[in-house]
Amino acid sequence: AAALKEAGADRAARAQAIRKLREAAQAGNARQLSQLLASCPSLDVNAVDAGAKSDEPTALWHAANARSGRAIALLIERGARVNVAGNDPKGSTPLYVAALRGCLSIVQQLIAARADVDRASATGITPLYAAAEFGERDCAAALLDEGHALVDNPADDGRTPLWSAAAFGRLDCAALLLERGADADACSGRFGTPLFASCEHGKVDTLAALIAQGASVNKAIDTGRTPLHAACTKGSAGCVRQLLAAKASVDVACSANMTPLHAACEAGKAACVRMLLAS
Repeated sequence: AAALKEAGADRAARAQAIRKLREAAQAGNARQLSQLLASCPSLDVNAVDAGAKSDEPTALWHAANARSGRAIALLIERGARVNVAGNDPKGSTPLYVAALRGCLSIVQQLIAARADVDRASATGITPLYAAAEFGERDCAAALLDEGHALVDNPADDGRTPLWSAAAFGRLDCAALLLERGADADACSGRFGTPLFASCEHGKVDTLAALIAQGASVNKAIDTGRTPLHAACTKGSAGCVRQLLAAKASVDVACSANMTPLHAACEAGKAACVRMLLAS
Protein backbone atom coordinates (compact mmCIF):
# COMPACT_ATOMS: atom_id res chain seq x y z
CA ALA A 1 0.00 0.00 0.00
CA ALA A 2 2.84 2.36 0.86
CA ALA A 3 4.51 1.61 -2.46
CA LEU A 4 1.31 2.33 -4.36
CA LYS A 5 0.86 5.57 -2.50
CA GLU A 6 4.43 6.58 -3.31
CA ALA A 7 3.94 5.72 -6.99
CA GLY A 8 0.78 7.81 -7.08
CA ALA A 9 2.62 10.73 -5.53
CA ASP A 10 5.36 10.41 -8.14
CA ARG A 11 2.81 10.47 -10.95
CA ALA A 12 1.12 13.53 -9.47
CA ALA A 13 4.45 15.33 -9.13
CA ARG A 14 5.37 14.46 -12.71
CA ALA A 15 1.99 15.68 -13.99
CA GLN A 16 2.40 18.93 -12.10
CA ALA A 17 5.90 19.46 -13.55
CA ILE A 18 4.62 18.86 -17.10
CA ARG A 19 1.77 21.31 -16.51
CA LYS A 20 4.23 23.95 -15.28
CA LEU A 21 6.40 23.21 -18.32
CA ARG A 22 3.46 23.92 -20.62
CA GLU A 23 2.51 27.10 -18.79
CA ALA A 24 6.07 28.46 -18.88
CA ALA A 25 6.40 27.66 -22.58
CA GLN A 26 3.01 29.19 -23.40
CA ALA A 27 4.08 32.39 -21.67
CA GLY A 28 7.51 32.30 -23.28
CA ASN A 29 8.94 32.62 -19.78
CA ALA A 30 12.52 31.44 -20.22
CA ARG A 31 13.48 32.21 -16.63
CA GLN A 32 10.69 30.09 -15.20
CA LEU A 33 11.45 27.37 -17.70
CA SER A 34 15.13 27.35 -16.79
CA GLN A 35 14.33 27.03 -13.09
CA LEU A 36 11.89 24.20 -13.74
CA LEU A 37 14.34 22.25 -15.88
CA ALA A 38 17.07 22.71 -13.28
CA SER A 39 14.84 21.45 -10.47
CA CYS A 40 13.52 18.49 -12.51
CA PRO A 41 16.52 16.97 -14.28
CA SER A 42 14.55 13.90 -15.40
CA LEU A 43 11.59 15.87 -16.83
CA ASP A 44 10.72 14.85 -20.40
CA VAL A 45 10.31 18.12 -22.32
CA ASN A 46 8.48 16.26 -25.09
CA ALA A 47 5.74 15.08 -22.73
CA VAL A 48 2.28 16.56 -23.10
CA ASP A 49 0.11 17.75 -20.21
CA ALA A 50 -2.44 14.96 -19.72
CA GLY A 51 -4.76 17.39 -17.97
CA ALA A 52 -4.87 19.78 -20.91
CA LYS A 53 -7.06 19.51 -23.99
CA SER A 54 -6.64 16.39 -26.08
CA ASP A 55 -4.94 18.23 -28.94
CA GLU A 56 -2.27 19.77 -26.72
CA PRO A 57 0.99 20.55 -28.57
CA THR A 58 4.46 20.15 -27.07
CA ALA A 59 6.27 22.76 -24.99
CA LEU A 60 8.49 23.57 -27.98
CA TRP A 61 5.43 24.35 -30.12
CA HIS A 62 4.15 26.65 -27.40
CA ALA A 63 7.53 28.39 -27.12
CA ALA A 64 7.59 28.96 -30.89
CA ASN A 65 4.05 30.33 -30.76
CA ALA A 66 5.13 32.65 -27.92
CA ARG A 67 8.11 33.83 -30.00
CA SER A 68 10.60 33.03 -27.25
CA GLY A 69 13.95 32.15 -28.73
CA ARG A 70 15.51 31.66 -25.30
CA ALA A 71 12.78 29.20 -24.27
CA ILE A 72 13.27 27.32 -27.52
CA ALA A 73 17.02 27.13 -26.94
CA LEU A 74 16.49 25.72 -23.44
CA LEU A 75 14.07 23.09 -24.68
CA ILE A 76 16.21 22.02 -27.62
CA GLU A 77 19.25 21.77 -25.35
CA ARG A 78 17.20 19.49 -23.14
CA GLY A 79 16.25 17.24 -26.06
CA ALA A 80 13.05 18.71 -27.47
CA ARG A 81 12.14 17.12 -30.81
CA VAL A 82 11.84 19.91 -33.37
CA ASN A 83 9.60 18.07 -35.83
CA VAL A 84 6.83 16.93 -33.51
CA ALA A 85 3.53 18.35 -34.72
CA GLY A 86 0.63 19.36 -32.57
CA ASN A 87 -2.28 16.97 -32.34
CA ASP A 88 -4.67 19.69 -33.48
CA PRO A 89 -6.56 19.37 -36.78
CA LYS A 90 -3.83 21.39 -38.52
CA GLY A 91 -1.04 19.16 -37.21
CA SER A 92 1.41 22.06 -37.38
CA THR A 93 5.06 21.90 -36.34
CA PRO A 94 6.96 24.58 -34.37
CA LEU A 95 8.57 25.72 -37.65
CA TYR A 96 5.17 26.05 -39.30
CA VAL A 97 3.80 28.26 -36.54
CA ALA A 98 6.97 30.37 -36.47
CA ALA A 99 6.77 30.93 -40.25
CA LEU A 100 3.07 31.74 -40.11
CA ARG A 101 3.64 34.28 -37.33
CA GLY A 102 6.57 35.89 -39.12
CA CYS A 103 9.17 35.10 -36.45
CA LEU A 104 12.30 35.22 -38.61
CA SER A 105 14.82 34.66 -35.80
CA ILE A 106 12.89 31.62 -34.59
CA VAL A 107 12.54 30.23 -38.11
CA GLN A 108 16.32 30.51 -38.44
CA GLN A 109 16.84 28.99 -34.99
CA LEU A 110 14.68 25.98 -35.82
CA ILE A 111 16.32 25.52 -39.22
CA ALA A 112 19.71 25.53 -37.48
CA ALA A 113 18.35 22.85 -35.13
CA ARG A 114 17.57 20.75 -38.24
CA ALA A 115 13.84 21.21 -38.34
CA ASP A 116 12.33 19.63 -41.45
CA VAL A 117 11.48 22.65 -43.62
CA ASP A 118 9.20 20.58 -45.85
CA ARG A 119 7.29 18.88 -43.03
CA ALA A 120 3.64 19.58 -43.86
CA SER A 121 0.62 20.02 -41.64
CA ALA A 122 -2.25 17.54 -41.60
CA THR A 123 -3.66 19.26 -44.68
CA GLY A 124 -0.36 19.28 -46.54
CA ILE A 125 0.52 22.90 -45.81
CA THR A 126 4.27 23.48 -45.49
CA PRO A 127 5.97 26.29 -43.55
CA LEU A 128 6.82 27.94 -46.88
CA TYR A 129 3.17 27.86 -47.96
CA ALA A 130 2.14 29.39 -44.62
CA ALA A 131 4.76 32.15 -44.93
CA ALA A 132 3.61 32.93 -48.47
CA GLU A 133 -0.06 33.04 -47.47
CA PHE A 134 0.57 35.50 -44.66
CA GLY A 135 3.05 37.62 -46.60
CA GLU A 136 6.06 36.78 -44.45
CA ARG A 137 8.67 37.36 -47.12
CA ASP A 138 11.75 37.22 -44.88
CA CYS A 139 10.66 33.92 -43.35
CA ALA A 140 9.99 32.53 -46.81
CA ALA A 141 13.47 33.60 -47.91
CA ALA A 142 15.06 31.90 -44.89
CA LEU A 143 13.15 28.69 -45.58
CA LEU A 144 14.34 28.71 -49.19
CA ASP A 145 17.90 29.94 -48.74
CA GLU A 146 18.89 28.49 -45.37
CA GLY A 147 16.55 25.52 -45.21
CA HIS A 148 16.49 24.68 -48.93
CA ALA A 149 12.71 24.24 -48.89
CA LEU A 150 11.06 22.87 -52.03
CA VAL A 151 9.68 25.93 -53.77
CA ASP A 152 6.73 24.18 -55.45
CA ASN A 153 5.81 21.70 -52.72
CA PRO A 154 2.01 21.54 -53.03
CA ALA A 155 -0.66 21.17 -50.40
CA ASP A 156 -2.89 18.10 -50.50
CA ASP A 157 -5.28 19.92 -52.84
CA GLY A 158 -2.51 20.81 -55.30
CA ARG A 159 -2.11 24.49 -54.45
CA THR A 160 1.50 25.68 -54.27
CA PRO A 161 3.14 28.41 -52.17
CA LEU A 162 3.05 30.66 -55.24
CA TRP A 163 -0.68 30.03 -55.64
CA SER A 164 -1.15 31.11 -52.03
CA ALA A 165 0.90 34.28 -52.47
CA ALA A 166 -1.02 35.13 -55.65
CA ALA A 167 -4.46 34.50 -54.16
CA PHE A 168 -3.77 36.69 -51.13
CA GLY A 169 -2.00 39.42 -53.09
CA ARG A 170 1.36 38.92 -51.37
CA LEU A 171 3.45 40.56 -54.06
CA ASP A 172 6.78 40.43 -52.21
CA CYS A 173 6.38 36.71 -51.57
CA ALA A 174 5.22 36.03 -55.12
CA ALA A 175 8.23 37.89 -56.53
CA LEU A 176 10.58 35.95 -54.24
CA LEU A 177 9.09 32.59 -55.21
CA LEU A 178 9.28 33.41 -58.91
CA GLU A 179 12.89 34.52 -58.47
CA ARG A 180 13.65 31.18 -56.80
CA GLY A 181 12.17 29.24 -59.72
CA ALA A 182 8.56 28.61 -58.75
CA ASP A 183 6.41 27.24 -61.56
CA ALA A 184 4.15 30.10 -62.63
CA ASP A 185 1.82 27.66 -64.40
CA ALA A 186 1.58 24.96 -61.71
CA CYS A 187 -2.08 24.02 -61.78
CA SER A 188 -4.51 22.44 -59.36
CA GLY A 189 -7.49 21.32 -61.41
CA ARG A 190 -9.99 22.73 -58.95
CA PHE A 191 -8.17 25.92 -57.96
CA GLY A 192 -6.24 26.67 -61.13
CA THR A 193 -2.89 28.35 -61.58
CA PRO A 194 -1.43 31.18 -59.51
CA LEU A 195 -2.51 33.55 -62.28
CA PHE A 196 -6.07 32.22 -62.12
CA ALA A 197 -6.01 32.75 -58.35
CA SER A 198 -4.91 36.37 -58.79
CA CYS A 199 -7.82 36.97 -61.13
CA GLU A 200 -10.37 35.16 -59.00
CA HIS A 201 -9.40 37.29 -56.00
CA GLY A 202 -8.86 40.53 -57.91
CA LYS A 203 -5.15 40.85 -57.11
CA VAL A 204 -3.85 43.07 -59.89
CA ASP A 205 -0.27 43.38 -58.60
CA THR A 206 0.44 39.66 -58.42
CA LEU A 207 -1.30 39.21 -61.76
CA ALA A 208 1.08 41.72 -63.32
CA ALA A 209 4.10 39.92 -61.84
CA LEU A 210 2.91 36.58 -63.18
CA ILE A 211 2.22 37.95 -66.66
CA ALA A 212 5.69 39.53 -66.68
CA GLN A 213 7.11 36.11 -65.81
CA GLY A 214 5.38 34.60 -68.85
CA ALA A 215 2.56 32.75 -67.07
CA SER A 216 -0.21 31.50 -69.32
CA VAL A 217 -3.21 33.85 -69.41
CA ASN A 218 -5.49 31.18 -70.84
CA LYS A 219 -4.83 28.13 -68.68
CA ALA A 220 -8.21 26.96 -67.41
CA ILE A 221 -9.41 25.08 -64.35
CA ASP A 222 -11.14 21.71 -64.62
CA THR A 223 -14.50 23.32 -65.51
CA GLY A 224 -12.97 25.17 -68.44
CA ARG A 225 -13.12 28.58 -66.79
CA THR A 226 -10.15 30.75 -67.73
CA PRO A 227 -8.53 33.57 -65.78
CA LEU A 228 -10.60 36.00 -67.83
CA HIS A 229 -13.80 34.23 -66.72
CA ALA A 230 -12.64 34.58 -63.12
CA ALA A 231 -11.74 38.27 -63.46
CA CYS A 232 -15.10 39.04 -65.07
CA THR A 233 -17.04 37.22 -62.37
CA LYS A 234 -15.04 39.08 -59.72
CA GLY A 235 -15.60 42.35 -61.54
CA SER A 236 -11.94 43.30 -61.40
CA ALA A 237 -11.53 45.81 -64.20
CA GLY A 238 -7.80 46.01 -63.48
CA CYS A 239 -7.37 42.28 -63.99
CA VAL A 240 -9.52 42.25 -67.11
CA ARG A 241 -7.52 45.13 -68.57
CA GLN A 242 -4.22 43.33 -67.97
CA LEU A 243 -5.50 40.06 -69.41
CA LEU A 244 -6.79 41.72 -72.56
CA ALA A 245 -3.47 43.52 -72.99
CA ALA A 246 -1.75 40.14 -72.68
CA LYS A 247 -3.98 38.74 -75.46
CA ALA A 248 -6.19 36.52 -73.32
CA SER A 249 -8.83 34.72 -75.34
CA VAL A 250 -12.21 36.46 -75.07
CA ASP A 251 -14.30 33.84 -76.86
CA VAL A 252 -13.41 30.60 -75.07
CA ALA A 253 -16.40 28.94 -73.42
CA CYS A 254 -16.30 26.90 -70.23
CA SER A 255 -18.10 23.58 -69.68
CA ALA A 256 -21.29 25.52 -68.92
CA ASN A 257 -20.98 27.09 -72.39
CA MET A 258 -20.32 30.54 -70.96
CA THR A 259 -17.76 32.97 -72.36
CA PRO A 260 -16.11 35.67 -70.25
CA LEU A 261 -18.69 38.10 -71.63
CA HIS A 262 -21.49 35.85 -70.36
CA ALA A 263 -19.76 35.73 -66.97
CA ALA A 264 -19.47 39.52 -66.77
CA CYS A 265 -23.10 39.99 -67.77
CA GLU A 266 -24.35 37.38 -65.32
CA ALA A 267 -22.36 39.01 -62.50
CA GLY A 268 -23.59 42.49 -63.46
CA LYS A 269 -20.07 43.84 -63.99
CA ALA A 270 -20.73 46.64 -66.49
CA ALA A 271 -17.15 47.93 -66.67
CA CYS A 272 -15.91 44.47 -67.60
CA VAL A 273 -18.65 44.09 -70.19
CA ARG A 274 -17.62 47.38 -71.85
CA MET A 275 -13.96 46.36 -71.97
CA LEU A 276 -14.79 43.01 -73.54
CA LEU A 277 -17.04 44.53 -76.17
CA ALA A 278 -14.37 47.06 -77.02
CA SER A 279 -11.60 44.46 -77.35
